[in-house]
Amino acid sequence: TVLLLQPLKVLAVGLVLALLMRKDYDSMDAHSVRVREIHDGREKFMLLQDVLASQSNDALRKKAKSTAISIGLNLAYLFLLYCVCYGSMDPVVFHLNNGLKMRLTVNQPSPQFSLDKVQKWEDIHTWLNHTVLPNLYPTVAANGQPLSEAEQKFISDGVGFRLGRVKLRQLRVRPVWRDSLAVSAEYSASTEDRSCYGIGWRTQLPCNHTGSGLDAAFHARTVTPWPTWGTYNSYSGRGYVLDLPNNFSKALSLLQEATHCHWIDNYTRAVLLECSLFYPDTNFFTSVSILTELPPFGGALSSASLRSTSLYRYIGASGALRLCAELLAAAITLVLLLLQLRSCWLQGFSKHFSNPWNVSHLLTNLTMIAGLVFLLLRSFATVAALESMQNSNSGNLETVMFFDESFYYCLGIAMFLVQIGFLNLVRYSRSLAHLSGTLRNSLSELRSFFWVFLVIFLAFAFIANLVLGPVDGEYRSLMQTMITQLSVMLGKFNATFEDSRSALYKILFFSYTFTIVFIVLNIFVVLLNESYADATNSSDDEQQQEAFQVIDTVFQTFKSVFHSERRAQYIDSDNPNGLDGRAASLMERIEELQWHVGSRLR
Repeated sequence: TVLLLQPLKVLAVGLVLALLMRKDYDSMDAHSVRVREIHDGREKFMLLQDVLASQSNDALRKKAKSTAISIGLNLAYLFLLYCVCYGSMDPVVFHLNNGLKMRLTVNQPSPQFSLDKVQKWEDIHTWLNHTVLPNLYPTVAANGQPLSEAEQKFISDGVGFRLGRVKLRQLRVRPVWRDSLAVSAEYSASTEDRSCYGIGWRTQLPCNHTGSGLDAAFHARTVTPWPTWGTYNSYSGRGYVLDLPNNFSKALSLLQEATHCHWIDNYTRAVLLECSLFYPDTNFFTSVSILTELPPFGGALSSASLRSTSLYRYIGASGALRLCAELLAAAITLVLLLLQLRSCWLQGFSKHFSNPWNVSHLLTNLTMIAGLVFLLLRSFATVAALESMQNSNSGNLETVMFFDESFYYCLGIAMFLVQIGFLNLVRYSRSLAHLSGTLRNSLSELRSFFWVFLVIFLAFAFIANLVLGPVDGEYRSLMQTMITQLSVMLGKFNATFEDSRSALYKILFFSYTFTIVFIVLNIFVVLLNESYADATNSSDDEQQQEAFQVIDTVFQTFKSVFHSERRAQYIDSDNPNGLDGRAASLMERIEELQWHVGSRLR
């Protein structure tokens, strides 16, 4: 705090006092002060009040001032966004999530009990008994000594504290008769089973029945409002939940009872292991969700989602600095939004938004406002989730993590738009202005080229998906096929010609490569080259010349403020001989004498 915040406070107070107490010509009367100024191409002595009046009415100076303020404001805005984003992110998160994922999915002493060995629903119990439970509910330390009751609240790494209870949640389909061909066993919102049963799925019960332990695991309930996305399908936030006790022996006993009662069976389509952890040493909260999908055609698809974030953000000097950055970013967002609304009011809605940069600025402001809303929602959800897990051992961090991810998504989009907006400054550079002219001249040709490219690209995507989708994972869906084709365009591909369809694969691969890489992309380069040549050979228009004048005025103003050898000299009317005779030219002396004689005669 002493090394970081105190100097910033002193600097801020000094800047405010300097702005408030700054006064030019403090000891002189502005009505009797002459300054050396260049007027109509000649250097003359003019009254200060006339110079100030001409400067206040100069449209070019006004535009240069507004341009400088806009550039400075956007630079400060981008810097604050960087502070907000990267001040909350830590590279430790990757290592934390990766280590926890390996601990819960891989059994190094006995690899046959790892998650990747699960191929049918019976294997899930083996993975839970031999890999998950020993790591989530340790009973002995690394030296073989038994753990105390307080130490057993941590997982096997010794630093992750369990929040609430560990949950097993499954999603099922309604029972399907095997001789019925009209009913699908695929999981979907229409086939999901949401009924309540007795133990063993034998009798159906009313869902207003309340129970605990194994009895509650056969009653469907809503756990989270957010769906879970897997490799094969997406799954709702409902399901049948088995709450494991906070003790290894009790959790193992309950899991064995569930196995005996066939809690997981042929109608199970997904099993999720969900828990929440807190790492007090690093101030990270982690939400763990390990999904095992059981498609109706057999086999198993496993994936793990681990999300960690710091929910207590404003701790220490770095937290206070982060809070200041967030408040300043919110204030600048409000100022920019008000300025844009004012400009829209003065110019008119259609004229204002005919400029694409104004549309980009509006999207930036709206995205930042959405990010602020998500930040507030995350704060409220954090308080509710932690209270629920502390008081009743229920609840989870899924909603908190959703709002946290949405907040960072909004920040990322805003940072992208702000940085892209700096491309608008290219028009002020004489050496780079032709780049904006290139894009502007090639816009009409690129529109036509885009449709031609889209037709050819989709034609290859459809035929590759239909022919190679059943045999090659890189073409298993239309979206994956398009991603693969874009990778081939960039020179990254994994061509295999070993299956029975290798001849057709070769024809498609080489046809696509030749058409896209050697023909279509070269046409794209030719269009840009022609537009670049036209932009460099054409003369600058009036708007471009005005932009050059504006930026020249900005630089001249900054030089006049910060340059140590200013040529402007101030001469009191009562002391017209104040100029150094050796430094003043003869013409300056004559003009000074004429002004002095004229003032005496008046």
